[in-house]
Amino acid sequence: MIRDTATGSAVMRVAWDMTHAGRIKTGTGVYARSLLAALEQEPGVQAVPVCQPHPASGGASAAGKVARGLEQVWWTQAGLAREARRQRVDLLHAPAFVSSLFLPCPLVVTVHDLAYMRYPQHFARAWLYYVRLLVPAVVRRARAVITDSHHGKQEVMRYFGTPAERVHAVHLGVDHARFYQMNDRSRMAAVANRFGLRSPFILHTGALAARKNIPALVEAFGRLKRAGACREHRLVLAGVETPGLPGRAAIVTAVERWGLERDVVFLGHVPEETLPALYNLADLLVMPSLYEGFGLPLLEAMACGIPVIASDSSSLPEVVGDAGLLVPPRDAPALAEAIHTALTGAGAREQMIERGLKRAATFTWGRTARETARVYRQVIDRVAAPAPIAKGAEEVPCLPHRSR
Repeated sequence: MIRDTATGSAVMRVAWDMTHAGRIKTGTGVYARSLLAALEQEPGVQAVPVCQPHPASGGASAAGKVARGLEQVWWTQAGLAREARRQRVDLLHAPAFVSSLFLPCPLVVTVHDLAYMRYPQHFARAWLYYVRLLVPAVVRRARAVITDSHHGKQEVMRYFGTPAERVHAVHLGVDHARFYQMNDRSRMAAVANRFGLRSPFILHTGALAARKNIPALVEAFGRLKRAGACREHRLVLAGVETPGLPGRAAIVTAVERWGLERDVVFLGHVPEETLPALYNLADLLVMPSLYEGFGLPLLEAMACGIPVIASDSSSLPEVVGDAGLLVPPRDAPALAEAIHTALTGAGAREQMIERGLKRAATFTWGRTARETARVYRQVIDRVAAPAPIAKGAEEVPCLPHRSR
């Protein structure tokens, strides 16, 4: 470790791998960028971002994809280790599942979810093979594993046999400077005009992936329409189909089955700067996922004063608490009833908004950074501590721990 010249206190130098997370705009990418910014404000931590310097372009051909894949594997296993050695860091944090197995320093890895273990049929075969091969090895190599939720911690322990003391549940935060109840009507109108939206509408944000269970949301919306409810509402799906995570075709099929072609809007990718206004324009956010590592859109929506409905599966109850409505993910009639209650129930909407604002206020990236830094300190302290000598073993001299 180095010393702070002003205070003389020890400062941990942490390599922060942005190679994979830096390419992702949502989910893992939001986590990596937001937590890195918060760690830069955390006393006693010096975050050193590292990234693959010149990723191959290769074009869209099969040969180009293979070239990119091989270069990424080389960087992850060899280039990252070389960079960590050059930067003389105390540890490396991989915020997106994968990392080098040959690091010269301790490794901390964030495993956001194990959806590929629970729902392998939802993933492309090549990507599934890659993560099944690498993630277990990285988890074994890591001195500490961070998960987004207590549910995620239990899954890491279950699937990988990782001891509880090496797995740390650290909840994500929300950027309250961006996500809040807006009074700027002109800004909201500009976003509505940009996407051709008209109120009122129900919102879903996230990848159009199978585990998001969006066809069940379409069915619930269709049931309400057939019952004469939500006559003016539209269902807005903000997100795209991610490579390796198919799901859009099933959504389109559900839309056609329920005759909702004019009532369901596919927005595609929504730039980050427009997302807060989009939440504020919506009447309700619904997240009926089969499985989530956390559920960041729920927090963002609650911070914007929007009622939320989520499935009662995986980590989502940890995020929602008593602030929203929880339903079984495969029960479309129950989901339809919850949507109707959130939109029309006497006092229900106001109560959900109030509870959501209070709950979202307790989730900050500053808190996430503090808890993450605590994990770093535990790892470094364990590495620095002399190993216990077994009873009856011959005592040998130990080299002193050197601060960098």
